[in-house]
Amino acid sequence: MNVPAVLAMAVARKRAEAELERLALFAQLNPNPAMELAQDGSLERISKKEALGLTREMQKLQRSLGGIKELSSLPDALFVIDVGYQKGAVAEANKLGVPVIGVVDTNHTPEGIDYVIPGNDDSSRAIRLYARGVADAVLEGRAQSVEEVVAASRDEFVEVEEEEGGQ
Repeated sequence: MNVPAVLAMAVARKRAEAELERLALFAQLNPNPAMELAQDGSLERISKKEALGLTREMQKLQRSLGGIKELSSLPDALFVIDVGYQKGAVAEANKLGVPVIGVVDTNHTPEGIDYVIPGNDDSSRAIRLYARGVADAVLEGRAQSVEEVVAASRDEFVEVEEEEGGQ
């Protein structure tokens, strides 16, 4: 899966509808993308050249859109490590109103980034640290929201006492 393409396409899902429909069509032809279409027997009626072209197109669509085909809505936020390299994804997120959290190095401008994290985006150890920190924060936030929902549902439960003589 091509990570920059997934980031850019995740925030621009509306623009990718035609490609997603084409990917769904290929999935109907062959639900197992790892299997060659020619071996499956579904493309026996066309020439080898056409089958090879369709196979390559399906693999390209799966590589670039596979990560977002089940996405039902826009993401709540976009986390970017290298702001300069992912400037297309940042621009798409800004157009669609998706907040952007980004690690900004001294060689890039923080324009378009809603929540700036100053730091080194070149070191693999730093990238692991940032990614682990964001992943932990997301998991902690999800757990906290579940706890809040459970606590609110306990507060809403009220027992009603029935009168002994009435029905």
